[in-house]
Amino acid sequence: MKIGNRLILFRLEIWDAGDSSVKRYNHVLPACREGVDAVLLCFSTTERESWIELPRLLSTATQPTDRAAVIAVATRYDQFSHREVTEAEMESFEATHGIPILKLGNTADDYSDELTHTAPILNFLCKRLWQRDQELLSIKQ
Repeated sequence: MKIGNRLILFRLEIWDAGDSSVKRYNHVLPACREGVDAVLLCFSTTERESWIELPRLLSTATQPTDRAAVIAVATRYDQFSHREVTEAEMESFEATHGIPILKLGNTADDYSDELTHTAPILNFLCKRLWQRDQELLSIKQ
């Protein structure tokens, strides 16, 4: 990420503590949450149930004292005819919880171009982490 004339590099370690793992192995979530910098909550715009579960996942994956950057990721956003989550619902969630929702379409069957789809998410995550760190520094001073 470039800030002014400086290039800032981030080293990201991403752990998947999916809901089924957390339900099956109750020790997974506390271990993943310890010292966490960011939380990505994923849901499908074509599966209403995953949208309905989002607030519960938010409360399960984060604590009020966490300083983690939280981002929701909407998958299958480009499947308009199958969409079960409205744009208004996503905007309301963003406003209510103060959490941005990144919207992703399906990737093609050819995974050679996967970086084109992944890079914007990782860049956005790094930007959120940078902003969070700047806010924390201003609070301490």
